Amino acid sequence: MLIALAVAAHALEPNADGHVLPMAPRWSVDVAGAPAAEPVSDARQVYLALKAGQVVACALSDGAEKWRRDNLATAQPLGLDGSHLFVVAGAAIHALRTADGRDDWIKPDLTPTAPLLAEGGWVIAATASGLVALRGSDGAIVWQRKAGTIRERPTIDGDRLYCSLEDGRMTALQLESGEPIWEQQLGGAPGTVYVSHGRVYAGGSDKYFYCLRADTGELLWESRVGATFQGRPSGDEDHVYVAALDNIVRAFDRANGALRWKVALPERPASGPIVAGTTVFVPAVAAEVWAFNARTGARQGGVPVPERLAVPPELVERADVGLFAFAITGGLTNEWKLTLLATTGDPPVVPLSALPGTVLPPER
Repeated sequence: MLIALAVAAHALEPNADGHVLPMAPRWSVDVAGAPAAEPVSDARQVYLALKAGQVVACALSDGAEKWRRDNLATAQPLGLDGSHLFVVAGAAIHALRTADGRDDWIKPDLTPTAPLLAEGGWVIAATASGLVALRGSDGAIVWQRKAGTIRERPTIDGDRLYCSLEDGRMTALQLESGEPIWEQQLGGAPGTVYVSHGRVYAGGSDKYFYCLRADTGELLWESRVGATFQGRPSGDEDHVYVAALDNIVRAFDRANGALRWKVALPERPASGPIVAGTTVFVPAVAAEVWAFNARTGARQGGVPVPERLAVPPELVERADVGLFAFAITGGLTNEWKLTLLATTGDPPVVPLSALPGTVLPPER
């Protein structure tokens, strides 16, 4: 079942049953099969990749199927930027038009080793032979660069591209040209990076959490967590937040790495934390997205979902409404559904299909 959860960021106090807001289904439609990856969405549609090889677009307004593409089996997360949905199928990258699902362009002979990065008109593919930067509008190659093995999605911040390499290096490149800016060797392979306020944060396979200067790569601080990290870090003005497989969420002082708070989770986290206003959300493999006070770590209830998550949810922050989470769940009987859950109070001021929004990248 795919659930779209609408959570207003300005009203995050738990209600009587311990949840942030009362939620109720607005509509529910059948989905043809199990998900192959996390869903992605824009202001009008949500896009699903299914294990049976279909890519499907459904309307946010009522869940109606808008288009479907067959024979596009993928094990990679979908990429979405502007009017294109990017799908890695076989040894090719397909740029589908979000309006009708037709191929706008196909780039053959590219087999990414990490999830595609599609952002700001760029498509960055990490392959066995190195990095390839494509123009999203037409698939033209802008630059190529040899690199070590990359398993994590790169990150764009301003005019720079940050990459985590399997051999423990973190690198910063010029986005326009691929020219190197700096390289830093860490104690373990870094995960997907989080860049904010001139600093780069990443958890390493050595179970240390690292903070580097974004301009020079200088190591500013590190903190031993002692557990494998889950998903991408997130942060706000004061803290950077991480989830780990010891079922603990930690908040570090972003300036000096001091541990400000940590909380134990009832179950394993499904992805990294997401910050909305003064609340930190942590999706669970259970049927709930937990919520914590960003300053203190105090539990602020959560958002219930009908069944256990099949894949980590996608979280979308919309300034005028708040946070939406798109999550896919399904039963052992393979009865998969697409369902929209929304608050049971007053309806949104504007229709869901017209909401502007900024898509947050899926956690890996």
